[in-house]
Amino acid sequence: MTPEIFPTWIRASDTGLSGAFGRVGRILAPTIIGLSSASLGFAGVFGLPTAVLEAGVLCVLVFGLSTASRYLEELAEHGVPKAAVKEMRE
Repeated sequence: MTPEIFPTWIRASDTGLSGAFGRVGRILAPTIIGLSSASLGFAGVFGLPTAVLEAGVLCVLVFGLSTASRYLEELAEHGVPKAAVKEMRE
């Protein structure tokens, strides 16, 4: 879904940036969980990642675009007139 939500002219850069943020999270997660495990305990070790994942799901449900049966040009090129979108398809 990540490539579908960015405009075509910057799609590769934005997809790469999204992947980079994910990698930073994967790097920091063990340290954050390790430091908080003493105060949060066993339930906190599993509850903290669950809360982060639930926040991500909530963001997708609230802000996500429905991409079913739609052309990429319709999704990403908000300022493009419909005639131009039709020409792009042909």
